[in-house]
Amino acid sequence: MTADISQVPGDGTVFLFPGQGIDPSGALRTVFDGTNRHLPTNPSTVDATIDEIGEISASHGYSHGSALRDLLLGERTLEQVPYGTSTLAQFAASVSVFRLLADADVIPDAIVAMSLGEAAALACAGSFDLAEATRLVCLLNDTYRKAVGRGTMVLVHADEETTRDLLSRTSQVSLVIASVNTPAQVVVTGPSEAVTKLMALPGPLRTPLPVPYQAHTPALRPLRDEFLHRAAGTARRAPRIPVCSAARQRCYACDDDPVEGIADNFVTPVNIVTVLKPLAPAGSRRFFEIGAGGSFTRCAAEVLPGAHTTAPLVSGSATRRAR
Repeated sequence: MTADISQVPGDGTVFLFPGQGIDPSGALRTVFDGTNRHLPTNPSTVDATIDEIGEISASHGYSHGSALRDLLLGERTLEQVPYGTSTLAQFAASVSVFRLLADADVIPDAIVAMSLGEAAALACAGSFDLAEATRLVCLLNDTYRKAVGRGTMVLVHADEETTRDLLSRTSQVSLVIASVNTPAQVVVTGPSEAVTKLMALPGPLRTPLPVPYQAHTPALRPLRDEFLHRAAGTARRAPRIPVCSAARQRCYACDDDPVEGIADNFVTPVNIVTVLKPLAPAGSRRFFEIGAGGSFTRCAAEVLPGAHTTAPLVSGSATRRAR
């Protein structure tokens, strides 16, 4: 197993599992209508995945009928589905893409995962079976529910130094950097009132993210501890594929507890720049976004000039070589 992500071969394949902050509405529509250019036309694989995740999540209190499928096919919007559907949809999209690529014999040499994406990544890498991983996503939903409406996340279109200067001007110590996405893109999280003050200041462009709570902040340590308590006893194994955590900024070792790794995302900031830099120069490596949207591959293209990136679930997307 690759203990260091820099050991991925120069012509290797890296799967990128995105975190929350993504709207999964319609993410799998092109798989069903036959217009996806990057994935095999095999709706039965996706059907089975959605049905299985739906059945498992229903047994853990998330019995939302057709909401999960409707959201992924674009027949409902985020505003039209119950709480928890979005995270389950993001999880289902990631597992579906992984399985479809496996059908086409596209297997990664390594995985990089951030935030919510670690649950899907570790499941796909064999640390959990799908039932265990789905239960963990439901537990994340349960735990984060206590923080809903009390905080949020904002994308700041600036470098880390500029963002820290902006935060200092708010005089809101509760605002923290949750993620460094690229050298010119940072995510900030904090209580709703503090974020409102941040948005009112002059300065770089800021974009609210569709996340109704804080994440990656020390303020959520009680929730991290609660999640770990409730997740105790989860069967877990060492991953069969190297999984690099953007929070821990290293690959999971055989003796690491993957449940603790997922829990770390409550309180630990993410740094995509640091975790991807060991892969520079990108060479002929291929980077696939394993989930909804194309945010992670866009970050990879910024961090690794020349990287070959593919976001299979972005409508009309093409494999690109970053300049």
